[in-house]
Order: sequence, then structure tokens, then C-alpha cells
Amino acid sequence: MNSKRKSLKIYHQVENKSIYIDDDHNSYMFLQKFLMVLILANSILNLLNIFENRIRFQSVVWILMGVLSIYYLYIYFFKITMKDELPISLISHLSKRTFFRPNHYSIVLKNGKKRRLPQVKTQDDVKQLEVILATFQANPEYN
Repeated sequence: MNSKRKSLKIYHQVENKSIYIDDDHNSYMFLQKFLMVLILANSILNLLNIFENRIRFQSVVWILMGVLSIYYLYIYFFKITMKDELPISLISHLSKRTFFRPNHYSIVLKNGKKRRLPQVKTQDDVKQLEVILATFQANPEYN
């Protein structure tokens, strides 16, 4: 079976002293944020009846969904960045996580936020990204 894999589209821009990541991460993250806001609004509307009726199993489920959506909205707004262009001076290091997925890479910024890299899957992609980051970080005029 012939499967087409999207190639890594990370470009370094010397004139801007930044790297540009070309992927569909913005639309994906916007959709996730939108869905979490809808779930939160729906849970709040369903819990307005909790004061009139007693707490049932359905109310507990809506409370859990509301708490989870608040948690994920916190992560999406304060811990993850969606920028396509990242200045080299803000990049701290490359992070690798192997919890649910085999390998999930992200760029960690100095302010604590992360930029997820869903297209980085093979070792060749990781080496290419490490070369780009090392080239910029080894040069003192970019820091």
C-alpha cells in the first residue's frame, strides 16, 4: 500500500532570526478550543438546573466534563503556542514525550510554552530539526 507522508516543513529564516513551521496546527488547535468552549457552555447550561433538582449521575458527568474542559482550555491558552514563526531567541530546547504516542516532539520556549510538532515522526525529521536549532543556537548573534 502506498501511503503519502507529509514531509517536515520547517524553514529557518536568517533575516528574521526565526524558524517557520508550515503545518495545519492553527486550524486544529482552534477547533479544539472551540469544542472545549462549547462543552463548557453546555455543562454550565445543564448545571443551572442543579439548584432546582437533586444531584443525579447526569449532573456529576456534566461537572466532570466542565472541569476537564476548563483544564484543557487552561493548557491551550497558557501552555501551548500556535505561532507559525518562532524567534530563535525564545526557543529553549527540543522536547520528546513518549506517553501515549510512540514519539511526540515539541519545541519548548523560554516562557514555558510549547509548540507541538505533529509532523515530526521519523529520526530523519528529528535530525533535520536538531540541525536547524543547533545552527541557530550555536551562533551567538541569534541569542
